[in-house]
Amino acid sequence: MIERSEVCTLVPAAGRGSRLGGNCPKVFTPITDTETIWSILSSKLRLISDHHCLILNSKSYSEYKDTLDPKLNIALQDNPIGMGDAIFKGVKYFSKHKLLVIVWGDQVHVSQNTLKSVVQNYSGEPNQIVLPLVSQEDPYVEYIFKGDKLVNIKQQREGDSTEKGGLSDIGVFALTTNGLEKCWSEFLKNCEKGTETGEINFLPFLIFLSQKCSWKVNKLVVNDPDEARGINTPEDLRYFREMYNEVNE
Repeated sequence: MIERSEVCTLVPAAGRGSRLGGNCPKVFTPITDTETIWSILSSKLRLISDHHCLILNSKSYSEYKDTLDPKLNIALQDNPIGMGDAIFKGVKYFSKHKLLVIVWGDQVHVSQNTLKSVVQNYSGEPNQIVLPLVSQEDPYVEYIFKGDKLVNIKQQREGDSTEKGGLSDIGVFALTTNGLEKCWSEFLKNCEKGTETGEINFLPFLIFLSQKCSWKVNKLVVNDPDEARGINTPEDLRYFREMYNEVNE
């Protein structure tokens, strides 16, 4: 069983959340009168580790730094060239630990049980990915496996078509840190930018780790499709505000 001190969580949240129609960074968007996306998410992350890294842009950090835990590690991404770049802005923090747990900054509904299971399903071996997956009616992202190998990840945001009932992630990824930065450097040499976004996406890096670096992908089954739903639109925000306000009533 891995120790808490050996786990670092990382949340990439350098965007401003403009699609939500608000006037604050997405991760600091209010969900209830007393809670934000970040306060809800960070309380869950504290269940699995004492070491956390939040990726912000400089403007967001200057606006909200006085509200953040002084023990929280902050890394900055001011040039939004992709989620992979955002993650590796925090390498000096997560490289000190054995396991990196990445959670997208809008995944407010990831469950405590899933986060605990991600850590518990890490076998202790190097070169390993723990990947929670859930079957979705209309997956925004679809993972394709051939045997134990991850061979493709289709993304609707990049113009791909996905299959009904396909396996989607929930915005949570655990990776061993030994050799991770070196693999990322190799990946950058020949990676292609997203067809629609023009970004250097993180998800194709998982394929690279599986196929080119022979990393083991440990699939973790999640049963609740709502865990895969991030807050990307005003509709998503209304949905989770209603849910969390009902819980608190």
